[in-house]
Amino acid sequence: MIVVLFTMKHDKWKVFIPAIFTMMGMHIISVGFGTLFPLLFSRNTIVYFSVFLFLFFGIMMIYEAYHMQPKTAEEKVEEIQNDLLAKNDPETNGRIVTTPEGELPMEKKEESKYFCTNPYLHLVVLLFLADWGDRCQIAAIVLTATHNAWGVAVGGALVRLNE
Repeated sequence: MIVVLFTMKHDKWKVFIPAIFTMMGMHIISVGFGTLFPLLFSRNTIVYFSVFLFLFFGIMMIYEAYHMQPKTAEEKVEEIQNDLLAKNDPETNGRIVTTPEGELPMEKKEESKYFCTNPYLHLVVLLFLADWGDRCQIAAIVLTATHNAWGVAVGGALVRLNE
């Protein structure tokens, strides 16, 4: 979703290249963790811990889906587009105030100092923070701990090209 939002505002190739290298880099880091884990823990401990994590996240996803409010895809896209339009408005500088009447743009203030002013660096940081620790990384760690690290690294990197 982050990549989709960035491609609405920036060139698709300038978004794709940092995004794919970020995903591959996270996979390589996961393979590194998977290489280190067998030195610290037994193989059975790693397998049982991964089963626990997958069950925990599966139950958590079922719980969230059960309590989720129904919303159509069109409503979500419209909400995202409205957010993007408000954030790209030069008069509000992307600041919005939520009031009982709805969301209203704030007055323009002086430019704030952001840690990440480059949009592509911002993309890399957002992708890394949003995707770190998801099921793909857990699977890569467990596969590397129980199988050939080179096979997991190359296979996972090629799969990331397809995302």
